Amino acid sequence: MSDSNSRGRIVALSICLLFLGIPLLGLISSDFSQTELQNDNEKLLTHVDSTTIHEPGSAHGQVFSNSVFELGSDSPKLIMSNGSTVEFSSASAVSTAGSVLSIAGDCSLLANFSLFCSGLNNYGQLGIGNNQLLSGYVDFGGKIPAALSDGTTHYCAILDDGSVNCWGRNNKGQIGDGTNINRNSPVAINLGTNKTAVAISAGRDFTCALLNTGEVSCWGDNSYGILADGTTTDSNSPVVTNHSTGLNAAAITTPGYSVCAIFDNASISCWGQAYTVFSVNGAVSAGSVQIALASGRTAVAIDGINSHTCAILDNGSANCWGVNTYGQFGNGECSSVIVGSGCTGSNGNTPLEVNMTGAGSVNSLIAIAVGTDSTCAINAANDIYCWGRQSGEFDGTNDSLTMPHLMNFSNGSSIAFSDQDMDGDGTVNILDVHMTGDADGDGIPSPNDPYPSNPARWMNCEDGKWGRLTCIEASAGHYASGGALYHSECNVGEFQHAAGQPTCNSASAGHYVNLIASEIQYQCAQGSYQTDVGQTSCTNATAGNYVPRFSGESGDDYGNSTNLSPMSADYSATIAMDSDLFDYYKITVPKSSGLSVNLSTFSAAEVDLILYNSSLGIIASSNNSGSYDDANTNATSHNSAFDVYIAIERVNGTGAYSFKIWLFNIADGTLIGDPDYSLDVEISARQIECSTGTYQPNSGSDSCDLADPGYYVAGVGSTSQTACSAGTYQPQYGQISCVTASLGYFVPAAASSYQTPANAGYYVALLGATSETPCSAGTYQPLTGQYFCNDADAGYYVASSGSDSQLACDLGTYQPNTGQTYCLNAAAGYHVPTTAATSQTACVPGTYQPSGGQANCLYASPGFFSAGNASTTQTPCSAGTYQPNTGQTRCLNTDAGYYVDINASATQFACDLGTYQPSTGSIDCLIADPGHYVGVTGSPSQTPCAAGTYNPNSGSISSSDCIAASTGHYVPNSGSDTELECGIGTYTDQTGQSTCTDADAGNYVDSTAAESQTECAVGTYQPQAAQAGCYYADPGNFVPSPGSAIQTECSLGTYNPMSGSSLSSDCLQAMAGHFVANSGSADQTECGLGTYQPVIGQSSCIDSPAGTYISTTGQSGYIECPVGRYQPAQGATECMNSEPGNYVATTMAAAQIECVSGTYQPNYQATDCIEADAGYYVASDGSASQTINPLDFYTNSNGSTYLTNCPNFYITLELGADSIDDCVLDTDGDRTTDENDPDDDGDGRLDIIDDCSPGLTGWISNVDTDADGDGCQDEGEDSDDDNDGVEDTDDPFPQDNLEWEDTDGDGIGNNADTDDDGDGWSDTTEAICETDSELIGDVPIDTDEDGICDKSDTDDDNDGYSDISDWAKLDAMEWVDTDGDGIGNNADTDDDDDGWSDEKEIAEGTNPLFADSDNDGVLDPEDAFPNDISETLDDDGDGVGNNQDSHPDNARYQTTFDLLIDIMAGIAALVVIGAAVVFGLRQKSEDSEEDSTPESQGHVGVGVGELEPMEMAGVSTISDSATDAGFSDDDVASEADPILQYTPEPELEPDSEPEPTQELDVGNMTGLDDLLSELPAPPKSVIAPPAGTPINAHGQQVWKDETGQVWCMNMDGTILKHDAATGGWITYHN
Repeated sequence: MSDSNSRGRIVALSICLLFLGIPLLGLISSDFSQTELQNDNEKLLTHVDSTTIHEPGSAHGQVFSNSVFELGSDSPKLIMSNGSTVEFSSASAVSTAGSVLSIAGDCSLLANFSLFCSGLNNYGQLGIGNNQLLSGYVDFGGKIPAALSDGTTHYCAILDDGSVNCWGRNNKGQIGDGTNINRNSPVAINLGTNKTAVAISAGRDFTCALLNTGEVSCWGDNSYGILADGTTTDSNSPVVTNHSTGLNAAAITTPGYSVCAIFDNASISCWGQAYTVFSVNGAVSAGSVQIALASGRTAVAIDGINSHTCAILDNGSANCWGVNTYGQFGNGECSSVIVGSGCTGSNGNTPLEVNMTGAGSVNSLIAIAVGTDSTCAINAANDIYCWGRQSGEFDGTNDSLTMPHLMNFSNGSSIAFSDQDMDGDGTVNILDVHMTGDADGDGIPSPNDPYPSNPARWMNCEDGKWGRLTCIEASAGHYASGGALYHSECNVGEFQHAAGQPTCNSASAGHYVNLIASEIQYQCAQGSYQTDVGQTSCTNATAGNYVPRFSGESGDDYGNSTNLSPMSADYSATIAMDSDLFDYYKITVPKSSGLSVNLSTFSAAEVDLILYNSSLGIIASSNNSGSYDDANTNATSHNSAFDVYIAIERVNGTGAYSFKIWLFNIADGTLIGDPDYSLDVEISARQIECSTGTYQPNSGSDSCDLADPGYYVAGVGSTSQTACSAGTYQPQYGQISCVTASLGYFVPAAASSYQTPANAGYYVALLGATSETPCSAGTYQPLTGQYFCNDADAGYYVASSGSDSQLACDLGTYQPNTGQTYCLNAAAGYHVPTTAATSQTACVPGTYQPSGGQANCLYASPGFFSAGNASTTQTPCSAGTYQPNTGQTRCLNTDAGYYVDINASATQFACDLGTYQPSTGSIDCLIADPGHYVGVTGSPSQTPCAAGTYNPNSGSISSSDCIAASTGHYVPNSGSDTELECGIGTYTDQTGQSTCTDADAGNYVDSTAAESQTECAVGTYQPQAAQAGCYYADPGNFVPSPGSAIQTECSLGTYNPMSGSSLSSDCLQAMAGHFVANSGSADQTECGLGTYQPVIGQSSCIDSPAGTYISTTGQSGYIECPVGRYQPAQGATECMNSEPGNYVATTMAAAQIECVSGTYQPNYQATDCIEADAGYYVASDGSASQTINPLDFYTNSNGSTYLTNCPNFYITLELGADSIDDCVLDTDGDRTTDENDPDDDGDGRLDIIDDCSPGLTGWISNVDTDADGDGCQDEGEDSDDDNDGVEDTDDPFPQDNLEWEDTDGDGIGNNADTDDDGDGWSDTTEAICETDSELIGDVPIDTDEDGICDKSDTDDDNDGYSDISDWAKLDAMEWVDTDGDGIGNNADTDDDDDGWSDEKEIAEGTNPLFADSDNDGVLDPEDAFPNDISETLDDDGDGVGNNQDSHPDNARYQTTFDLLIDIMAGIAALVVIGAAVVFGLRQKSEDSEEDSTPESQGHVGVGVGELEPMEMAGVSTISDSATDAGFSDDDVASEADPILQYTPEPELEPDSEPEPTQELDVGNMTGLDDLLSELPAPPKSVIAPPAGTPINAHGQQVWKDETGQVWCMNMDGTILKHDAATGGWITYHN
């Protein structure tokens, strides 16, 4: 299928055009004039260039238009083209979002043509069926309101059939139902036979309707003659008025207790109060009164509410009449009689022109709205002008405006306002009563009007749309057939996700719908499914089956096809595995309908498309080789509904595919359903059998349980699992078989999830074993789970079988070989300090050992040392050195202060008193120098005499030998031998001083070597030390005593101008008016301004006290402040005047006194305060004025100090309130009393339905501010704006109740997002793949990157082997592991793990995949004849198996004859050898007697000399080649001769005698056997490194022998042999 998806779109478009062609031709040939008229009408239904959801507006209350411009007692209200409403506050426009078509009082006609009312409901005037509720929808019994008008406490509406309903208060019969009973629900009004309403206007307790006949019918209060029947009697049923004009009315309005109408000649006449009746129940003067418009002028529109009426004239100007108290005429005048109002105008029924001069567009008004005491109009430029009474709505003030004021609003072009002129003759419909063929006056003449007798309807909508005046698409969850007035809800089992649809869709298979008007269908819950369409519930899966949540499986034949809902849709599904050959689907095509299917694939799957009928006959098919197929039912009869089976045939590969269905009407080609509606068709559409390895015992499951470890499930649809038999196990979940126990393991019981490893000391050599075998003696096994045992290591031995450990050699012994049962004793000079030693260790320097078999060495004794390794003796220390410790490798030099004069000394000797030695290693000491002494033995130094002493002698032994310096002298340095004289200014009166003493302050010294200091005389002083003289006292001071270091200052308040004084009386007292501030002063100071001093001898002046002042210097007194002035500070030079709000009543006042609260003082220098007047208050002390009471506060007495706040939620209406009676209730602070305010907090939600009342104020509840309409502001009060159960702080879609999470942050909520985590895998696919579609980073594993996750992929690594049979399903290079060693056969060099590589097995002709090729029970490497089932052993290696070999232990003999020949030859050879041996032994005996040295007596046989024991250390081994191990050519020692070392004989003790060499007496031997028995055993040869072989960085010795063989000895003594063929190393056992 190589075509792209665009081909599908082209085919689909062609099909649509085919079926749409014929109907389109019919439409083109229809009456063009009708189409042109329809287009013209549609153009007139909108305002200017605005296309909106609204019907066009016109004058207040007209049937053909909704009221979009209304004015009551406050702000003008506008309806905008987007459904929002606009009001004005403080001269600014305030917009509230919504979906409003028109308004009347407290009721709004909404975009869905429902009527919502909210407000006071004491008379049932909201029409919601309950007087207690304050808001709700009005029920018209299936009819739609077309126009609405509000009276004082009642409402009336014209419905879409031209009838009238009214509700509310009915005390005057204003409802018109023939009773005076209040109605809280709409009731029908009888207008008369064949009479319908064209316009409606409700007034003060009465109602009037303009009928399709041109008559005006009224009912209710007739006290002012509004019925125009010549009486003032009320009527509770409609009365046709006798207005006496003889004309048909075209528009009406009901201001106050009167009626005004525009008649078909465009004139205006009025009747009622102030027109035909002038008092309650007064005389009726006439039928009506014509309003005198300007000459030649006619009326276009009219409106009136309270006491004035205004009309727009044909020239675009406006006239008003009635009451003009507040300037509501707009002519610059007003008629208020209040004195000072400045009004000069008058009231009356003479129309006065609104003065639009200066407004920018004179005589261009297109709409007018009359309020209680104000008027507003819109001109052709869409500007809004208002005038009359206001509360700040117009210009922000409370001033009434007598001239039109341009409102602050620039969006006038978006007001949903226009008049209708359906026939385009220039006359709007409300005045156009002469249109030919328009019997109902709706502007559409017959035959174009499908409802010729209904003035409220002229549209007949097409399928999928509904409406009365315009056609609106049916909402999602609804449908609308042609001509429907409203859309209908989808039933349960149906849904409709799109708008504008004529039908609902049946719920798809796997889904259900249990609600009416559902926009979506619901997927079956986990574990449940639904095979049928149009269902309201789902069925639980049965035991052994499951229904996955995010995947499914279609039927594989027509008998179990997946049912499809009869609708267009885009379905997706998956070919999950190769065995999935067909997917079948069934759809019932309705009568007169056709079907087109487009199949495409976006994966590795290649599929074809076939359409079958119910008899399995092929309707159509497509088998393109690309990625696209399509087929249709065009060749099928459509006379009745028929079933179509859609077969998707797998051709090759697996993966996802999709098929789009276009279900269409044959007649016109319209689609049934939405071909872009996406749906995974397989999910929850059927239950699925549990696969092998899984089971499910319960019903209603969304998955199957994996078989537990120790169990398996071999078949599909299982409800239970099977236990593994004994000898097998299963460690994993979800398996279809069990595993045989491995080598080294056994399984003793059934249902095991694991195999048991062989215990330590045991092994298991067979597969499937149920027991373990103990290791034989000499071997051990420390690990569990092994199939072999280990030889005992070097340094260890094993004495018995079944051991799990080897025994370490004891201290003093070692063992270099493996597999041993005993250990060797250490030699003399050596020791073995640890267990498990593989070698003996030489005694280290500092130790020695004269004996063998020891665990440690002896430490060298004190006075001795041992310097070399393997020492057997210790060495004495030489003279001049010593060693106090044991185990030392050298002797110590003597320390400084010591000496040693003998050998082998363990100690050093201290120097005597009077001597010292600063060097080490000395043999004598030095005598102490003059000026020094040595008072301790062993001193490394002499001690100097301390400073202050000296010593002229040498060899002194005590500090007493140092002489103290005499008086008048000092010794400054230590180690001195003389004393020094004290200098001028210093002295010392003591001996032994290191310094001289400075003369003290107040003293002096004027000679050298002085022993004392001299005091300064009276009148003099010396402040410094070490001086030779004294100073005279300064002026202001005196010195009264000798030896003074300082002079004495004259005290504060006194002074002295003389120097050299010695008496305190020389200091003089300061005079009055003066002061001396500092001690030691030479003169006195005058007191400054603001200060005084009346006493002599003072150190400071006194500040004038508060309330006084001093204006000159040198004063002894102060001056008091007069009355009215004050001084708060001390030291002042003048007094201060009292300030406003204060007063001063006494002299010498230190402060002004604040007027207390409740009083005030506006003047300076006041002596008292004034009490606050009534209606005012003074809240704080020190006030200069009184304050008038503000709004919302009052005071109820004179002299008030505080305001009394009106109680909470109460306000006052004027300033200066003086009683609580002036407070009125206003809960929401909108300055409208609660008596008239139904919404206390002003949020647009009536209190009775407001969840947050009282709540935040200053906002309006609408869809933007209060998404869930609970009266709680979304931003400040509501924590869950959309009521979806998720807090706004956690909700990325706080105003969308269908979304609350966006995992990938792409702006699409998870419920709508098909890829929640944005990883490129759809949520459906991730569910199938069992990854978390809401977890970023959790991506399905797709090993082979074929677009199918491993969870669904039957061959994860794409190696051609199914995962079920693939040993390594994630490794494309491996699929089988014969030996189960964890290495796949392609990488494994020994597939059957028998010890032979695959190459070797091929070379040997054995099977590399079977460890025992001939199946004789012996593994190939252990079988001498691996391909011969009759032979397994060849003990003698002669190539003949033991079974065929007559001498299986001797390779030379295969038959008895061979043996006999060799016996004969052997006898002959023995005779010759025997003679040679005898001769040789005799010769050796002679040689031994000639050279019987002790060195040669320790060995028997031929040797190569005394061999040093091998020292072995470390435990590392080599596993790589010499080069890989880091060995260079330099590391490998070469030798000329073979290295043969012989195990030495035990050494003799020093006192023992060597055994004599045994003499061989040939003459004493009786035979050859006796001679041979006397021969010594041949020595053992071992491989060892030659002497001098270097040790490499790994602690190993590597060398090459004369044959070129490379050897290595590890630190632990083990020997490795290099294998040149493999490059590896082989352990060599000596």
